[in-house]
Amino acid sequence: MDFWTMSRPAIFPGGEAGMTMPAAAWSPATWFVIVGMWWIMMIPSVAPMMLLHARVSRHAQSRGQIAAGAIPSGFFLGGYLLVWLAFSLVATTLQFACEQLRLLSQPMMWSVSVWLTAALLVAAGLYQLSPFKRVCLDHCRSPAEFLSRHWQKGRAGAFRMGVKHGASSFKPEAPCQQSKLDGMSA
Repeated sequence: MDFWTMSRPAIFPGGEAGMTMPAAAWSPATWFVIVGMWWIMMIPSVAPMMLLHARVSRHAQSRGQIAAGAIPSGFFLGGYLLVWLAFSLVATTLQFACEQLRLLSQPMMWSVSVWLTAALLVAAGLYQLSPFKRVCLDHCRSPAEFLSRHWQKGRAGAFRMGVKHGASSFKPEAPCQQSKLDGMSA
């Protein structure tokens, strides 16, 4: 192999486009690990909201606004993680399908399709330049606003708030989104 071949950048690590290992069947343990990976990586992103929820709950208890007892923040986390478990199952199924279609390299999860890679890069670039990105970031960066708008008492209320917060990661609230988009176009 000559110098130029060895030193040229490789878009597809480990081989050229279309060169994949044969798709192998996934064991239940593989499914469990992949779903777990997608699911667990969302825990750090909810930490600021969880800490704020716990603090607001403790403050409300100290003022007699809610009954004394265990803080329901664990139920909030449960609702949030339930939504992300559903997302994790969908993402894992898509990953499995892409591997079976030989669009992804099985051991490394990188794209081996030029067209898939190009489409993902274009989609990511369009998202980065879109007003939707700012709306999503503004929504995620204001946990106090979320709590003030959606506060519900009790464990069931905390669970519903967690579900709503987890779901808002996929679709920010329409009134908030529309007002921010209107402000950006003015």
